[in-house]
Amino acid sequence: MMINYEMEQNGDMILITARGVIEEVDDIICYTKSFIQDLKRHSPETALLDHRELTGELNVIDNVRVITEYAKAIKELKQVKVAVVTTVTRMGSLTFLETIAQNVGIMGLAFDDIEEARDWLQN
Repeated sequence: MMINYEMEQNGDMILITARGVIEEVDDIICYTKSFIQDLKRHSPETALLDHRELTGELNVIDNVRVITEYAKAIKELKQVKVAVVTTVTRMGSLTFLETIAQNVGIMGLAFDDIEEARDWLQN
């Protein structure tokens, strides 16, 4: 199944709400490349990625592949501050990805509360 998303711009922030099932790594890579193209067109200062309605899991190797592809695709936008909101049960895998992202120069954190994510983006 494809991952669908809606994008909404609010000033210098973009909100991306994703829905769908992650069945294989290419699903999330395709989604990632697509929303990054949208970010490039709009040049926001911050981006809030709401992944609470995504289901499915990736293994560690696939997660590393996703963040590597993300880092390549977003290299022109490294100054975009990104918050990813997910469910409590998926925070462990995203915390791991946070570390990898920060090691390649991406300014991003994972949250399980959308208001905390918004607060972090605004500070």
